[in-house]
Amino acid sequence: MSPRPKPRDTLARIVPYTPGRSIADVKAALGLEAVIKLASNENPFGSPISHDELIECLESIALYPDLSGAPLIGALAAELSVAPHQIIVGNGSDEILTMIGLAYLNPGDRVLTASGTFSEYGFVANLMDASVDAIPYSDFTFDLGRMAEQITETTKLIFIANPNNPTGTIVSTRSLTEFMQRVPATTLVVIDEAYAEFVDSPHYPRPITWLSDYPNLIVTRTFSKVYGLAGFRIGYAVSTAEVIATLYKVRQPFNVNSVALAAASLALTKPEFIHHTIQNNQTQKTRLTDAITEMGFSVIPSHANFICVHIGVHAKQCVDELMARGIIIRHLASFGMPEHVRITIGTPDQITTLITALTLLVEGKLI
Repeated sequence: MSPRPKPRDTLARIVPYTPGRSIADVKAALGLEAVIKLASNENPFGSPISHDELIECLESIALYPDLSGAPLIGALAAELSVAPHQIIVGNGSDEILTMIGLAYLNPGDRVLTASGTFSEYGFVANLMDASVDAIPYSDFTFDLGRMAEQITETTKLIFIANPNNPTGTIVSTRSLTEFMQRVPATTLVVIDEAYAEFVDSPHYPRPITWLSDYPNLIVTRTFSKVYGLAGFRIGYAVSTAEVIATLYKVRQPFNVNSVALAAASLALTKPEFIHHTIQNNQTQKTRLTDAITEMGFSVIPSHANFICVHIGVHAKQCVDELMARGIIIRHLASFGMPEHVRITIGTPDQITTLITALTLLVEGKLI
């Protein structure tokens, strides 16, 4: 065999991200006419952007997007009470996480996070040839006390998902404050708040207001969940002016397309859509949790737009049986939780369909 170009050694440690199956894929594979997707934590009501508004967004597609993203960043700054130069937008918050790695990680640095959390954190570390220290959960939540004990002089970056994916749990204001007090100023802490808008707990921290006290803090958020713009791929980070200026050095030019920038700006003007989404999430999450608990399964208390359910050894079978009935949920084997599934909170009709299907599976002793 003739010689071939050799990839970077660190790529041998990277497993490409595997998303949940799409509606089109399941329809084609199983010959189904109707499929409900409750696997990817998308907004079940779609997007708040109307057809006419979307057409207006398309009028400038022949031109490069606004490099600064000024209208969107200005609106976000006003909403979050920060300065515009404290915000950067990205092609989804995933790209921002990669920017952080590019900007701050050297080979041999260490990244600290939880085991079984969002895989992008490990991807960023491996991409930059850094090492990952993954700490087991405590009661399905980031164990910040134990994580603090594992910080060394080579710990460059810490990733904390709050709420956590896939468990839906949160760390409290008190525990995060105590943790930050133990983190060296030379270690960057990233709080991933992809699901923050769904949280109504009085114990939930708001670290965006802590930046003057902790200049080594970054908060990331996304428009993919409560705002219903997953297909547009747009997220943002908030930090100090110095950190954001550093991230701009590794940002690709025109990294967010003009349609996504316009759609995100419009989404911020749709409070009624956001309120409806959050209210539905609270109501249907309680309803689904109660129904699944009555079936004999345990549900991890969730502060996000999904629930994590312990099915047991039949978790994969449950996923397959539901898919055969046109309902897609997520098996969590890739998160190191092979006996659990994750279910996105859908519309009332979708949740009714799911509860009915689960009841039939339990009564038929299929799970």
